[in-house]
Order: sequence, then C-alpha cells, then structure tokens
Amino acid sequence: MTSVSNKFLHFKDTGWSETSDDRKGFFNASVSSSPSALNNFYLNAGAADLGFAAYSMPTLSGIQGGDGFNLGLNMGEGFLTTSFTQTNITDNLENEVQSSFITSYQQVISKDLTYSLMFGLADEGSKFLGMTGGGAFDLEGSKSNTSLAGAKVRLGVGEMSSIGFMAAISKSELSEQNQGFVTGIDNVTADTFALSFDTFNVFGNDKLSVSLSQPHRVNSGTMGMQIAGLADSDGNIPYTYHDIGLTPSGRQVDLSIGYSKDISKNTTIGASSY
Repeated sequence: MTSVSNKFLHFKDTGWSETSDDRKGFFNASVSSSPSALNNFYLNAGAADLGFAAYSMPTLSGIQGGDGFNLGLNMGEGFLTTSFTQTNITDNLENEVQSSFITSYQQVISKDLTYSLMFGLADEGSKFLGMTGGGAFDLEGSKSNTSLAGAKVRLGVGEMSSIGFMAAISKSELSEQNQGFVTGIDNVTADTFALSFDTFNVFGNDKLSVSLSQPHRVNSGTMGMQIAGLADSDGNIPYTYHDIGLTPSGRQVDLSIGYSKDISKNTTIGASSY
C-alpha cells in the first residue's frame, strides 16, 4: 500500500492510500461474517464521515454479523468484492431473517486517482432504514427491502493533499402485515454524501482533515395509515385510510475537522471536532 506521500507510510490507515490492482483473490465463509464488499468500499476513505457506514448507510450497518460469504477477485483493471450475509433473529418466538447482498469494485486509475463503486440489496425484515417500530406503530410481521448504489472518488492534489467525495442513494419499501397504524411504506428514496480534504505535513509528520457531509436522508416517499373509528352496534370497527408524504422540511449538514500527529513510528494521536 502506498500513501499520498511515501514519506508518511504510517498514515496509510487513516490517510489517502491506494489498493494494488494485483491483489490476490479470496473466498471465505463464516457463521459471523462481516461484508468485505462494504468494508472495502469505505476502506481508506480518509475523513471519518467518508468511512462511517452507520452514518451514511444505517440500513446496512444494522444487518451485519450473520452467516455469509465473501468473494474477491481481480476483474479488468480493478478488484471486485461480493458479499452475502444472513442473520436469524428470534423475537417473541418468531424467527425473522435479515440479509444483505453487496458488490463493490475498486480501481486505481493512477497514483493520484482512485474510485470505488458499490451496489447492494438489503432485506431488513421488520426494520425500516435501520429503525424499529412499537405500540401503534409496531412493524412486527412486515417485510422491508432496500436497493442502493454508491460511488467514491479520491484525487491527490500536489504531493501532500487529497480531495475525496462519496455519494450514495437508496430506494426502500415496506409491506405491513399487522393491525397497527402503518399499512405500508412505498417508494422511499434517500441519499447521503461527504466531501473531504486531507493535507499532510502541516506542522511535520501530521495530517489535517476537513469534511462536509450529510447523513442518510429521506427525500421522498409515501406512508399508508389506517385509523380506527368507533365500533358500530354489531361491533364492527370502521377504518379510514390516508397516504402521508415523507418529504422532509430540512437538511442536516455536518462540518468536521480532524487532526492527527505521529508521536513515534508506532504511535499516532488525534482529535476531531464536529
């Protein structure tokens, strides 16, 4: 692995680095599998928000760790990784299956330019975008599916700096099967992005990072609701049905600044502010 500056190889885990195109292929299966395709997409992302899956893709971060496999192989000028995970969860004596299928591709165009692509499908069971429901909004028995895609680019600027950009989009649906208020959630689109700037050797053997990012944010969608009325003389309960738009009224954008410095060959300290 090579850092943006050969003089600062010990920054390779937190700074901008390249992944060689001649990596060896691999296959592994495990009863507690972490998706290598997801990890490789966020690997060497630089600024924290570019490398934090729970921040940008909570759908995926919540369904890791079950049975699965990872396959990696050289393809074309880059490296392709495919991962499948499946988790069995028992709740109230009911068995629920959550699964994910993710593919990512990384390529080094030159010493100053790398890119990664990611595509995936996630079955969250009775969760929706990493969230659970309770009481009148109980989601037990529902089925939630999400498709997603992401891209990441990192560009070296001069000898000591780099710029990174990551963006991802998703589309989700939930079919409700119980008697709660929610009857279904359709065509929910969401996105996330992060832009970062890293520069090395500001005060000697150090790195300064600045990033601007937006966490996973719903843009549009429709949630179906059923509202119970008063029972009639025969005990029948009437329902009225409504569709509620999920368009948000605002947008969260986060600014973060981080600083890391090598104290010795084997020791690095750092601090960040959000």
